[in-house]
Amino acid sequence: MKRFSYLLLPLVVFIVLIFRWVSIQHIAENGVRILVPVSIAGFEKNAFSDFLKLRYHNFIPASEITDKQGTVVVSRSAGGYVHFERQLEKDTPLRPQELLLRYAIVYQPSLSPEKSKSGIRFAGSTFKFKGRRKNAFKEAKYAVLNVSKDGGAVLVGLTDANGVMLLQKD
Repeated sequence: MKRFSYLLLPLVVFIVLIFRWVSIQHIAENGVRILVPVSIAGFEKNAFSDFLKLRYHNFIPASEITDKQGTVVVSRSAGGYVHFERQLEKDTPLRPQELLLRYAIVYQPSLSPEKSKSGIRFAGSTFKFKGRRKNAFKEAKYAVLNVSKDGGAVLVGLTDANGVMLLQKD
């Protein structure tokens, strides 16, 4: 029996990962597109690719962040720019231009207490790119996120201040 459970565990993990990947692909293809303010936090490189690290700007008032993670109601302007509306309340229905957006507060520790920071994350914070110079991303002001009905978000691109796409995930 114990041997059977050792064989079953990797299969369960594999199935969960497949369902997670399918869910992310579905949001990326069918989600509602919004623009969330970001800045470039830095660049990383491994043996295969270059990565752009993003830092999301918090547009949610600090008084409205009650937990380390949660869901807020946001509205989307005609250009896709997102605006905070309110905390999610179970009994209050969404208005026509409103969407749910999940957030998580992340802590970035450092050896020096002065350099330790906390930030907010709505989707992935790294973006893989190839064949472009780092200077090409200096104009990036917004992350393009596709958002599902339950507030899950997937990072799909970067735009400049005018909403012109600078980088898009394949």
